Amino acid sequence: MNFVSRFFSSYAIQIRGGEARCVKGTMLSHVIMDISSLAADFGLKDGEIWIDQLGKVSFSSGIPKELHQRIRNVLFSQ
Repeated sequence: MNFVSRFFSSYAIQIRGGEARCVKGTMLSHVIMDISSLAADFGLKDGEIWIDQLGKVSFSSGIPKELHQRIRNVLFSQ
């Protein structure tokens, strides 16, 4: 599933060392900063988020399920 999500994503966000960065596509800087802030609040060090062209968001297994909806809210609050 992760390979398929990675391959077909229009956007990808990588979290490394608690810092988020957009590695595929372009995102507003405040969205990336907000995701970094959420990662810090939850002690999340590593993970990946993929968004396809229809807006479906997929998460790597390293991102806790309690954080999924919060990240979706940040992504689509633009």
